[in-house]
Amino acid sequence: MNTIDKIFVISFYDNQNRINNILHMQEKFNKKFIIIEPIKDDCPERSLLKTYLKIWLENLDKNILIFEDDFFTRYSKDEIEFNLNCFYEQVDDFDLLLLGGDVYRGKYINSNLIKVEEFTETHAILYNKKFLLKLFSKIASYISGGSENFHVDQILSKLISIENVKCYAISPFLFTQQNFPSLINNVNQINFKYDIDHLFKKEFDNNSIKITNYEFNDDFFSINYYLTNEEDNNCKVNIFVLDINSGIRVLTHEMVLFCGFKYFNKSGRFLCLKDEVFFEIYNKNKIMIRKKIKKTIK
Repeated sequence: MNTIDKIFVISFYDNQNRINNILHMQEKFNKKFIIIEPIKDDCPERSLLKTYLKIWLENLDKNILIFEDDFFTRYSKDEIEFNLNCFYEQVDDFDLLLLGGDVYRGKYINSNLIKVEEFTETHAILYNKKFLLKLFSKIASYISGGSENFHVDQILSKLISIENVKCYAISPFLFTQQNFPSLINNVNQINFKYDIDHLFKKEFDNNSIKITNYEFNDDFFSINYYLTNEEDNNCKVNIFVLDINSGIRVLTHEMVLFCGFKYFNKSGRFLCLKDEVFFEIYNKNKIMIRKKIKKTIK
């Protein structure tokens, strides 16, 4: 962490769960974070974008790590420092380093490092000081130029492709997001995308479903199965596909199971950079099956 000049946390600081989370993370890192309250705006996305612009502009000569207040890690400070040092040994020059989020398109340099082409989520990003002025000048126009898109992650992701930004991600991600309410403009929002218990999950089967075949590759994801008890036909379920490394739910689907059914989904950007997933089926919040499925190498 010695290579990072300042650590910021963007937070309204008016939600006790989030306050406790920040305090817990500060204690874990043994380092005080700089709390930044978002700039007020009637559009939450524009508010967040303005806040990022302010932080970048006021720290053009510093390497800065910016968290959003739902960030979370199970790793120790020493483990995070070890992974950062490994990154610095492999990469001489970078603009952005994703410590959390979801990579949609990119290329594995090795099993622990991805060259990012498209991503989402901005809850844990390290910004190289040499890139901040360019970053600010390119993105400031979204506020004044009449753009209707103020989503920071979408704008950054677009910039990567058109400006050849050197963006990397450590794999698996060091930070994920907590699932608790966010009081932004008095709107109660909960992020269900991340499952912070993914590291403790194990395969499970209550024998009500039999998987006969599956395929998982860069083009599509499919499961063939049947219900072992035909009386359970027309069973309403929730289906999840969960990335084992990051806890990101890359697919969620509500459907009715029938005997001898085949579940099919085009992998697209959601699954193309995932190597192994949990396939889960829940009925009335009770787990029916959880199976580890490893990608097939063509």
